Amino acid sequence: MRKLLIGIPLLVGFLTANQQVAPDKNYLQWLLKQGEKQHLSGQDFSLDVKKFLIIPLGITQKVIPLPPNYKLKDGEMIEYHITARNLTPNKTFHNVEIKVTIPPNTQYVPDSAIPKEHLYFSIDGGKTFQKPPIYYWTYINGQKVKKVAPPSMYSNLKWVIPQLKPGDQLLFRLRITGRKKETK
Repeated sequence: MRKLLIGIPLLVGFLTANQQVAPDKNYLQWLLKQGEKQHLSGQDFSLDVKKFLIIPLGITQKVIPLPPNYKLKDGEMIEYHITARNLTPNKTFHNVEIKVTIPPNTQYVPDSAIPKEHLYFSIDGGKTFQKPPIYYWTYINGQKVKKVAPPSMYSNLKWVIPQLKPGDQLLFRLRITGRKKETK
């Protein structure tokens, strides 16, 4: 059984187009830089991310490729298209994990992640993942209270794909919006 783990911390760094990775064929990590289309491929796997700016037009939306070095403003929306491909002629990967870190000063748009199957969220920086509702503890007037975490608290998400057969290609999508920097 082969397991493939793919980490996508958004807006942290980047690898250049078509950069080869092979330290461990079962583990690929891809760092993205805002505003650039990225592609990563190794012997067994390729991962491609495209970013689009969503412009509201009344009841419709215009979707345009994200301009290079674009700085997301409060309330603006970006959609990510992540395409994962098994490039092997005869290897099946099991329990493929595609992890995404929600960038600082942005938040996940509720119900925007596709596919919905095998989708998990984290509110603790990616230490643990669960299907919603996700609960957390807080204090209100000195009393410990259990609350449901709203999607704005999601720090990470991941898809766990049971199996990726030779030649398979899967598309994952999610949206984030910009939000004002939190002041302390």
